[in-house]
Formats: sequence, structure tokens, C-alpha cells
Amino acid sequence: MEISAAETNDNRDPRFSPDGKSLIFDRCSPDYPDWCRIHVYNLETGTLGYYLPPPGQSWAQAYFSDAGDKVVFVTRPAGDHTKEIFSQRNEIFPKSQIAIMSLDGSNMRVVTNTVGYKGMPAFSHSGKKVVFAQAEKIRDSGKTVAAHWDLWELDLETGVVGLFAGHFQFYQLGLSTYFPDDQRVLVNGGSPKSQIGGAPEEFSSRLNEYSRRYNSSGIFMVRRGQSELEPPLFTSFSYAREARLDSQGNFFFIATGAKEGTRIRRSGRDGRQFSWSLPPLGKEGGTFLGTAVAHDGLRFVMSVAYGDIAAKNIKLMLLDTTNGLWGSISLPHQAKQINR
Repeated sequence: MEISAAETNDNRDPRFSPDGKSLIFDRCSPDYPDWCRIHVYNLETGTLGYYLPPPGQSWAQAYFSDAGDKVVFVTRPAGDHTKEIFSQRNEIFPKSQIAIMSLDGSNMRVVTNTVGYKGMPAFSHSGKKVVFAQAEKIRDSGKTVAAHWDLWELDLETGVVGLFAGHFQFYQLGLSTYFPDDQRVLVNGGSPKSQIGGAPEEFSSRLNEYSRRYNSSGIFMVRRGQSELEPPLFTSFSYAREARLDSQGNFFFIATGAKEGTRIRRSGRDGRQFSWSLPPLGKEGGTFLGTAVAHDGLRFVMSVAYGDIAAKNIKLMLLDTTNGLWGSISLPHQAKQINR
């Protein structure tokens, strides 16, 4: 079945397939009863597909296995589409689960059965484990829906779910992915309560002190079972964030330097450093809603919200790291259902 793609250009959380030929991402629209849908775009053929969840479910934040034959994602109740989602937060988000399916949408199975707001799952390179973010607290107000995030891990062979490492209580936690050894995870998180410490009335001042000390870096390396969180990485820059790894273990991230400003940066295992300019943002500026690097490190994709996020002008921008050139991905108007 073919449907018209969303009129609103709201595309976020892109990930590359292992061969670098496709992108999987969320496309959101008020026209979808399930809010957002997982889409797959073939960079070579220009074709667009989507996975249609069962009625009453919403699927999002998909990630390919290294073999390229499976997808892990988050499933949760879709809720009442006529109501604002924040008003339904306590009914929807704690019921989110991690699920896996074959690339063609078959063999879909929910692999967790625990209460908690889950997000951003990623396969280990062996395909035997999945790491994901889970929040301890659904907030009643504030800039984010949830807080006190930690890194959890699912063993797909035993079904056991547990903390990947210590109880760090990040204010927010993005996509975190395994290093090539599958023993460490590159964590993208902000304001870990365990490191900031202090009484509640001291938190604001201690947070400011912590941010100054580490130049507001939100990138960490965490080893399985680690009890104490080590200082963040790339603190010679300011606001280091959105870190990704290629298959060789080279880092790609966004950070601000004293002289050259905010750029995409590569920190290689060989010690060599490279950087590229951000995509053209125009006078209205932009907000970044997810990045990914191809396994070979030759392409970098970024979801960019131009101007006000509420305007839903959110495009996928593709960087060729061999020549530093950016291009906008023009998605087709029609998308074909993948899971029939």
C-alpha cells in the first residue's frame, strides 16, 4: 500500500544501515494516528518505505543490527490522538517497551516487559545485547517529559534486563552506542545527578559549577558494571554533544571551539583531528534533532529543525566527509508500507 508522505517536514533521529545505503528515521505528522512512524529511505534508489504499527501502538527510534537483518525500536501506546501528548504522559510513556523485528517487518516481538519510560535502543555489535535509556521519573512540569535517566541493557539470549552501569541519573539521555569491543558504551547525556550531588537547594549552583569545570560536555565513556561515572570527554571544546562512532572506533561529534566556532568534529583513534562546517542554517538558525555517521565514516547525517521547532521544518542534511559538502535529502512524496 502506498500513502502520501507527511506534508509537514518533520524527520528526526536518523541512523545509517550497516552498508550505508539506507537511512532509518522517524517521520512525525498530525495526520498519523500513531504520531510518528519509522521510515526507511534508500539513498541509492530514492525509494521511501515505512512500517505500519498495529492499531493503538506507536513505533519509533529504530536502529539497525550490524548484520542489517533486524531492527530494534521502541513501541508504546499511541494514546488519544485528539489530546496533547504531554497530558497523557503518565498513561503512555511508562508503558513503553523495546521490540525487535526483521528488516521486512516480520517476526516482530516485544523483548522487554518492565515499567519505565524507555528510549533510544541500540544493538551490540554481536547482536546479543541491546542498550537503551530509561527514565526513573515522569515530570509534572519543565522542559522535558522525564528525568533521572540511566543506561539499561537487555541480554537477548537470557531475557535479563538490568542497569548497564551505575545509577547516574542523567537529566536527559540520548542515543548511546557500543564501542567495537561491546564492553563499553559511548553515552550522550546531560547533567548527571550522581556527579553533581549536593542538597536539592544547592543543585542549581552545583550544576553551574559542574558545567564550567567540564565546558558543558555531554559525552561520556562508560564500561559495563562501572559504578562511578568518570569525567566527560572532549572538555577542551565547549558543549560537546551528539557523539557517534564509526566501525573503526573514531569519534564524530558536535562541539564549539574558541576560534572556529561550532563544527562537526572527528577525533581519530590515530590522534588525527578533522572538522567540518555545520550545514547552512540561514538567518533563522537551527536545532539539531539527531545525527548519525556511516560505518565507514564517509558520510554524516543530521536532522535539522530550521527556525522554530514548532514549525516542523525539520530536514535531513547529508555531509560527504571526503569533501566537506552538505546536501539536503529530498524525500519522495509517496512511501510504501514495508510490513504487509
